[in-house]
Amino acid sequence: MNSEKILTLLKKLEEASRTKGAKLQECFNSVAKELLSHSYSFDGVTFTISEIEFGCSSLGDGIKGVDAQCRMGLVYVHKTLKNEKYPGIKFLGMDITCGSTKNFGSILVRGVTVRGDQIKGPSECLRAILDQKEEGFEITKELSEKLKSMDEKPFFDLFQMTKIAIPREIKTGKRKSIKEHIATEFHLRATCLSHPDGIKEMIGIS
Repeated sequence: MNSEKILTLLKKLEEASRTKGAKLQECFNSVAKELLSHSYSFDGVTFTISEIEFGCSSLGDGIKGVDAQCRMGLVYVHKTLKNEKYPGIKFLGMDITCGSTKNFGSILVRGVTVRGDQIKGPSECLRAILDQKEEGFEITKELSEKLKSMDEKPFFDLFQMTKIAIPREIKTGKRKSIKEHIATEFHLRATCLSHPDGIKEMIGIS
Protein backbone atom coordinates (compact mmCIF):
# COMPACT_ATOMS: atom_id res chain seq x y z
CA MET A 1 0.00 0.00 0.00
CA ASN A 2 1.13 3.58 -0.70
CA SER A 3 0.57 4.58 2.93
CA GLU A 4 2.93 1.86 4.14
CA LYS A 5 5.56 3.05 1.67
CA ILE A 6 5.27 6.63 2.93
CA LEU A 7 5.47 5.53 6.56
CA THR A 8 8.66 3.63 5.75
CA LEU A 9 10.09 6.74 4.08
CA LEU A 10 9.09 8.87 7.10
CA LYS A 11 10.99 6.52 9.40
CA LYS A 12 14.06 6.78 7.18
CA LEU A 13 13.72 10.58 7.24
CA GLU A 14 13.64 10.61 11.05
CA GLU A 15 16.70 8.36 11.21
CA ALA A 16 18.58 10.55 8.72
CA SER A 17 17.69 13.70 10.66
CA ARG A 18 19.85 12.50 13.55
CA THR A 19 22.96 12.35 11.36
CA LYS A 20 22.75 15.81 9.75
CA GLY A 21 24.35 14.35 6.63
CA ALA A 22 23.62 14.40 2.91
CA LYS A 23 21.24 11.47 3.38
CA LEU A 24 18.74 13.84 5.00
CA GLN A 25 17.97 15.78 1.82
CA GLU A 26 17.69 12.55 -0.15
CA CYS A 27 15.21 11.07 2.35
CA PHE A 28 13.17 14.28 2.44
CA ASN A 29 13.02 14.37 -1.36
CA SER A 30 11.60 10.82 -1.36
CA VAL A 31 8.96 11.72 1.23
CA ALA A 32 8.02 14.91 -0.63
CA LYS A 33 7.68 13.10 -3.96
CA GLU A 34 5.21 10.62 -2.45
CA LEU A 35 3.17 13.06 -0.35
CA LEU A 36 2.80 15.54 -3.20
CA SER A 37 1.93 12.83 -5.76
CA HIS A 38 -1.38 11.80 -4.17
CA SER A 39 -4.79 13.33 -3.61
CA TYR A 40 -6.44 13.00 -0.21
CA SER A 41 -10.09 12.85 0.84
CA PHE A 42 -11.50 13.72 4.25
CA ASP A 43 -15.15 14.19 5.17
CA GLY A 44 -16.21 14.98 1.60
CA VAL A 45 -13.28 17.28 0.76
CA THR A 46 -10.66 16.15 -1.75
CA PHE A 47 -7.36 18.01 -1.99
CA THR A 48 -3.76 17.70 -3.09
CA ILE A 49 -0.79 18.87 -1.05
CA SER A 50 1.34 21.39 -2.95
CA GLU A 51 3.81 22.52 -0.32
CA ILE A 52 5.32 21.00 2.84
CA GLU A 53 8.04 21.91 5.33
CA PHE A 54 10.04 19.58 7.56
CA GLY A 55 11.58 20.45 10.92
CA CYS A 56 12.91 18.42 13.82
CA SER A 57 14.61 18.93 17.17
CA SER A 58 17.70 16.81 16.54
CA LEU A 59 18.91 19.29 13.92
CA GLY A 60 18.87 22.21 16.32
CA ASP A 61 16.36 24.21 14.26
CA GLY A 62 14.51 25.52 17.30
CA ILE A 63 11.38 23.41 16.97
CA LYS A 64 9.52 23.01 20.25
CA GLY A 65 7.66 19.75 20.00
CA VAL A 66 4.77 18.11 21.78
CA ASP A 67 4.30 14.45 22.64
CA ALA A 68 2.48 13.73 19.37
CA GLN A 69 5.51 14.94 17.43
CA CYS A 70 7.59 12.20 19.06
CA ARG A 71 5.47 9.63 17.24
CA MET A 72 5.21 8.54 13.64
CA GLY A 73 2.48 9.21 11.05
CA LEU A 74 -0.05 11.11 13.18
CA VAL A 75 -2.08 14.22 12.42
CA TYR A 76 -1.12 17.02 14.79
CA VAL A 77 -3.39 20.10 14.84
CA HIS A 78 -1.54 23.22 15.96
CA LYS A 79 -3.35 25.01 18.77
CA THR A 80 -2.86 28.25 20.66
CA LEU A 81 -0.58 27.99 23.68
CA LYS A 82 -2.89 29.93 25.98
CA ASN A 83 -5.90 27.67 25.49
CA GLU A 84 -5.46 23.98 24.77
CA LYS A 85 -9.24 23.46 24.78
CA TYR A 86 -10.80 23.19 21.34
CA PRO A 87 -13.93 25.39 21.61
CA GLY A 88 -13.14 28.94 20.55
CA ILE A 89 -9.45 28.47 19.76
CA LYS A 90 -7.60 29.72 16.72
CA PHE A 91 -5.93 26.77 15.06
CA LEU A 92 -2.69 27.36 13.20
CA GLY A 93 -2.14 24.37 10.95
CA MET A 94 -1.73 20.64 10.52
CA ASP A 95 1.36 18.45 10.73
CA ILE A 96 2.10 14.90 9.71
CA THR A 97 4.34 13.74 12.54
CA CYS A 98 7.60 11.90 11.93
CA GLY A 99 9.34 11.77 15.29
CA SER A 100 10.60 9.17 17.73
CA THR A 101 11.42 8.84 21.40
CA LYS A 102 14.75 10.52 20.56
CA ASN A 103 13.49 13.30 18.35
CA PHE A 104 10.60 15.70 17.74
CA GLY A 105 9.73 15.74 14.05
CA SER A 106 6.89 17.01 11.87
CA ILE A 107 5.98 17.86 8.30
CA LEU A 108 3.87 21.00 8.20
CA VAL A 109 1.28 21.30 5.41
CA ARG A 110 1.87 24.77 3.93
CA GLY A 111 0.00 24.57 0.62
CA VAL A 112 -2.99 22.64 -0.74
CA THR A 113 -5.20 22.74 -3.81
CA VAL A 114 -8.94 22.32 -3.17
CA ARG A 115 -11.52 22.43 -5.97
CA GLY A 116 -8.94 24.04 -8.24
CA ASP A 117 -8.10 26.81 -5.76
CA GLN A 118 -4.50 27.10 -4.56
CA ILE A 119 -4.43 27.69 -0.81
CA LYS A 120 -1.28 28.94 0.91
CA GLY A 121 -0.45 29.13 4.61
CA PRO A 122 -0.85 26.49 7.35
CA SER A 123 -4.01 27.94 8.91
CA GLU A 124 -5.70 28.54 5.55
CA CYS A 125 -4.83 24.99 4.45
CA LEU A 126 -6.46 23.47 7.49
CA ARG A 127 -9.50 25.71 7.07
CA ALA A 128 -9.87 24.54 3.45
CA ILE A 129 -9.47 20.87 4.39
CA LEU A 130 -12.22 21.33 6.98
CA ASP A 131 -14.38 23.07 4.34
CA GLN A 132 -14.54 26.33 6.29
CA LYS A 133 -14.79 29.26 3.90
CA GLU A 134 -14.85 32.28 6.20
CA GLU A 135 -11.73 33.80 7.68
CA GLY A 136 -11.58 34.43 11.40
CA PHE A 137 -14.56 32.21 12.16
CA GLU A 138 -15.42 31.05 15.64
CA ILE A 139 -15.05 27.32 16.12
CA THR A 140 -18.44 25.73 16.66
CA LYS A 141 -19.16 22.64 18.73
CA GLU A 142 -19.51 20.61 15.52
CA LEU A 143 -16.16 21.82 14.21
CA SER A 144 -14.58 21.25 17.61
CA GLU A 145 -15.65 17.61 17.46
CA LYS A 146 -14.21 17.28 13.95
CA LEU A 147 -10.87 18.65 15.15
CA LYS A 148 -10.86 16.22 18.05
CA SER A 149 -11.57 13.36 15.65
CA MET A 150 -8.46 14.34 13.63
CA ASP A 151 -5.94 15.38 16.24
CA GLU A 152 -3.24 12.82 17.09
CA LYS A 153 -4.91 10.16 14.95
CA PRO A 154 -3.08 8.19 12.23
CA PHE A 155 -2.95 10.36 9.11
CA PHE A 156 -3.26 7.48 6.68
CA ASP A 157 -6.32 6.10 8.48
CA LEU A 158 -8.14 9.46 8.33
CA PHE A 159 -7.26 10.51 4.79
CA GLN A 160 -8.08 8.30 1.81
CA MET A 161 -5.20 8.43 -0.68
CA THR A 162 -5.32 8.23 -4.47
CA LYS A 163 -2.27 8.33 -6.74
CA ILE A 164 -2.28 11.31 -9.11
CA ALA A 165 -2.22 10.11 -12.71
CA ILE A 166 -0.22 13.05 -14.11
CA PRO A 167 3.24 13.41 -12.52
CA ARG A 168 3.81 16.73 -10.75
CA GLU A 169 7.09 18.60 -11.03
CA ILE A 170 8.40 19.12 -7.50
CA LYS A 171 11.25 21.30 -6.30
CA THR A 172 12.96 20.86 -2.94
CA GLY A 173 15.36 23.06 -1.04
CA LYS A 174 16.02 24.76 2.27
CA ARG A 175 13.90 27.46 3.82
CA LYS A 176 15.35 30.95 3.72
CA SER A 177 16.10 32.21 7.22
CA ILE A 178 13.86 34.79 8.84
CA LYS A 179 14.80 36.92 11.84
CA GLU A 180 12.29 35.51 14.30
CA HIS A 181 13.01 31.89 13.40
CA ILE A 182 16.13 29.92 14.33
CA ALA A 183 15.78 27.61 11.34
CA THR A 184 18.21 28.25 8.52
CA GLU A 185 20.13 25.29 7.19
CA PHE A 186 17.92 22.41 8.22
CA HIS A 187 14.32 23.49 7.64
CA LEU A 188 13.59 21.64 4.41
CA ARG A 189 10.77 22.61 2.07
CA ALA A 190 9.19 21.09 -1.02
CA THR A 191 6.75 22.73 -3.41
CA CYS A 192 5.09 22.04 -6.75
CA LEU A 193 5.91 24.37 -9.63
CA SER A 194 2.21 25.23 -9.70
CA HIS A 195 2.73 26.86 -6.29
CA PRO A 196 5.37 29.51 -7.21
CA ASP A 197 5.26 31.47 -3.93
CA GLY A 198 6.89 28.50 -2.22
CA ILE A 199 9.81 28.65 -4.66
CA LYS A 200 10.51 32.27 -3.67
CA GLU A 201 11.03 31.25 -0.05
CA MET A 202 13.56 28.52 -0.77
CA ILE A 203 17.31 28.33 -1.31
CA GLY A 204 19.41 25.49 -2.66
CA ILE A 205 16.59 24.36 -4.94
CA SER A 206 17.17 20.95 -6.48
